[in-house]
Amino acid sequence: MLSALQWKNEDFQSAEANLQIVLKNTQDLRQRVFVIKRIGDCHYEMRNFENALKFYDNAIDAASKLDSNDPLRLKLYESKVGVELVLKQYAKAETDAKTLVEIASARAAKGGLSDRVSVLWAYLQLGTIYRNEHKVAERANQQAKVREVMLSLMEARAKVTEATGDDTSSLKEIEKIFLGEYVAQNKPQTLAEYFWLASEFKPLSLPLIGWQVKEGEPKAVILCIHGLGLNNTSFGTFGKEMSKRGFSVFAIDVRGFGSWQSIQGEETVGFNAAITDLSAVIDHLKVLNPNKPIFLLGESMGGGIALRAAAEFGDTINGVIASVPSAERFQAKRFGFTVAAHFLDGPSRPFNIGDTVAERATTNEEVLKDWTMSSKAKMKMSPKELIKFAVFMRTTVRHCEQIKNTPALLVQGLKDRLVKPEGTYKMFDSISSVDKTMLIDGTAEHLIFESSTQSDLTLDTLCSWLENHIK
Repeated sequence: MLSALQWKNEDFQSAEANLQIVLKNTQDLRQRVFVIKRIGDCHYEMRNFENALKFYDNAIDAASKLDSNDPLRLKLYESKVGVELVLKQYAKAETDAKTLVEIASARAAKGGLSDRVSVLWAYLQLGTIYRNEHKVAERANQQAKVREVMLSLMEARAKVTEATGDDTSSLKEIEKIFLGEYVAQNKPQTLAEYFWLASEFKPLSLPLIGWQVKEGEPKAVILCIHGLGLNNTSFGTFGKEMSKRGFSVFAIDVRGFGSWQSIQGEETVGFNAAITDLSAVIDHLKVLNPNKPIFLLGESMGGGIALRAAAEFGDTINGVIASVPSAERFQAKRFGFTVAAHFLDGPSRPFNIGDTVAERATTNEEVLKDWTMSSKAKMKMSPKELIKFAVFMRTTVRHCEQIKNTPALLVQGLKDRLVKPEGTYKMFDSISSVDKTMLIDGTAEHLIFESSTQSDLTLDTLCSWLENHIK
């Protein structure tokens, strides 16, 4: 119980020391495997990745005497693949990821919804490995599997959302289902075991969700990219409104945000990987919506990613919408000092930025509550991640010159308290395409499309622009 409390309070060194004592006094095989894995988890959280890998290997060896379908083996291989990705041991990771796919698939054939989601993430981890190994054919086969599993899971999610009424409630309902399945699978016998399971539980969710037109065919498809700290569910209200207007809307989680935070080895921000993901998702959406125009829409950080994507593969989409993509922030010096101070404490040690960013992004209390309370929110980031984010946003303006033929719509709110409109104007000027439009909303804050309230005037203008660019 003490080690569980220490884990919850992020005192991983003390938790590891007490777990070592527990290990010496535990005879039950399955409990020993659990304890060894948790010691590995402590080392992982302390960034001692080599040590973490040793304990995961030891736990897998011990688990060989357990039932081959034991869910604990699934968690062990998920952790092992994750740390191998961090250490860039791709050959080992590929072998283990294939084993992970086998275990997850076997469980999904007889298990619940969480096991089906585990299959998806096993294939996604395998895809990350193939991408780093430059295995094109293997990755193409993996993406076909992802498409198949993702489609069935999105349909299951849509049913839960329809039953619960909104995206926030459906996410909580799915998490409740997953927690129930997790506890049932691991059969805790004591209060301490219950506490451990609850504290280490990481609910899996989908990195791609959608709000599709219910009747008839969509006019076009919009793929959305969220802002810093947010996730794909933040487009819920926008997605519902646009689907009523005849557009199918989808939204991804950027690498290191949202659902990726529950997967070891994928918790840190990766902008290049996010752009690669966008390309793969566009291919996926083209299969689901043949011959339909596809537009990218990104807000804030997502706006920068959308512009980068348009610069790299703008010929594969019909247009790009970038909302408040400015790299010039209010109170930039103060935030810079904060990052620098935390960098001295540890460049890879996350600290809380959520309150600072959220409160300047919106005054909408409902949005603030959903943002800060969501299990998918990324409220902590490391100095290294924040520096990477700042560099990415500041260098995006140069890449805008490479947007030569893709139609572009840039959106800026004049009541934005997080970023300066001048940065958005610079990006607009840098776009080479002659087909570019600037929409300025004098009443809008930073969050325009990721808000629980949507401006009819803004949506009317957006729809008009989209319909004028449907080919």
